[in-house]
Amino acid sequence: MATVTKSIGTSSRDYSTIALWEADLDESSIYSSGDTAVGECYNDTTFSISGSTDIDGGSTIGLDNRILTAAAGERHDGTANSGVRLLCTNTSSDIEFLLIRGPGSTSAGGQIEWLEIDCNEKKMRAAVRIYGSQGIQNCLVHGARWTGSYNETVAIKTTATGIWVCNNIIYDINGNNGSSSGNGTRGIYLGVNDWVVCVNNTVYGVITNSSAGLTFAYGIQINNGDNYQRIYNNIAMGTASDNGTATDFVTQTSTSYTDANYSSDTSAPGNTNYRSESAADTFVSIDTDSEDFHLKAGANAIGDGFDAGTSEIVKGRTMPYPPNTWNVDIDGRDRDAEGDTWDIGADQFVASAAAQTGKSFLLFMD
Repeated sequence: MATVTKSIGTSSRDYSTIALWEADLDESSIYSSGDTAVGECYNDTTFSISGSTDIDGGSTIGLDNRILTAAAGERHDGTANSGVRLLCTNTSSDIEFLLIRGPGSTSAGGQIEWLEIDCNEKKMRAAVRIYGSQGIQNCLVHGARWTGSYNETVAIKTTATGIWVCNNIIYDINGNNGSSSGNGTRGIYLGVNDWVVCVNNTVYGVITNSSAGLTFAYGIQINNGDNYQRIYNNIAMGTASDNGTATDFVTQTSTSYTDANYSSDTSAPGNTNYRSESAADTFVSIDTDSEDFHLKAGANAIGDGFDAGTSEIVKGRTMPYPPNTWNVDIDGRDRDAEGDTWDIGADQFVASAAAQTGKSFLLFMD
C-alpha cells in the first residue's frame, strides 16, 4: 500500500498529459493493490484539453485512492494564471470537462486539488463532476457557459455519497446563450441526498440573462440531505438573472449542520449567517479579468467562521478520503496549525507584515 507519485508536464516529466497518466492507473508494473496513485502536474505549459477527462481507472489493479494535484511550488496563488492551468479547448457543447469517480464497481477514493480549471467560456454541462467517495479542494473553477442542449451549466456538480467540496473559488459561470426556458446555471450543486461536506468555498458571479431564455441562477444549491450534510463557511455572492430567479443559496437541508454562510442577498443558511453583505467590501477585486477573491481587510467574513477542522461535527464523519484536510485554505495556509480563528470563504485573511508593524508602532521620547 504505497503512494506512487508520477509527474505530468512537458519538461522531462513521466507523462505529457493527464490522460496518459490516467490510462496507466491499472498498469501492474507501476501500481499494486491498495496503492495511492498521485499525478503531480507541473506548470511547464498550459494543459489544453479538448473534450472530457475522466479519471476512473484503477479497478483492475485495485487502487485505494487517486489524486490529481499540482506539485508544490507549481500551485496557483488563488488567482487565475498563477499556477497549473487546465484549459478547455472543446468546440462542441454538452460535455463534463473533468470527472472523477470510483473505478468500475470499487469504492476507491479520488481527489482533485490545487488546479486552475479554466473553462475558457466554452459550453459545458459541468466543469467538474464528482462521484461518490471523491472530492475537490483548493481549486479555481471559472468561465463555464450554457450548453444550449442540456438543462444546466454547473461549475462543480456532485453525485452519490461521501463527497467533499472545500476551499474552492468559483466565478464567472454564465448562461449567456441558447434558448431553453426552465433551465439555468449553478456554481456548486450538491445534488445528492446523502453525506457531503461543503466547507469554505467562495462562489461569485453565477449569472443568466434574457438572451439565453434561462429561468434561474443559483450560487450554491443544496438538496435535502437532512443530518447527512455539513455546510459551513461558504460565501455565495453576485448571483444574478434578468429573466428569472437568482439566489445565492438554495437549500433544503437541516440547519443543524449548516452555519456561518455568507451572501449578498438574504439566502445564506444556518442559525448564524451573514446576509446582505457587499461583495465590493468583501473581496480584493471583483473586476472582470482581474478577479481576486481573497478577503479584503475589514471584510465581515474575517474571524467569524465555524472551526470545521477541530469540530467533531464535521471531522467525525466517516470519510476515508482525505484525512480532514479542509482546514487548508486556497493559499495553503493551515488554519489549525497556525491557530487561526476561521474566516468564511476559501481564503484565510492574513494581514501584511507592514500593516501589522504599522498598527503597533509607537515612538517614545524623553
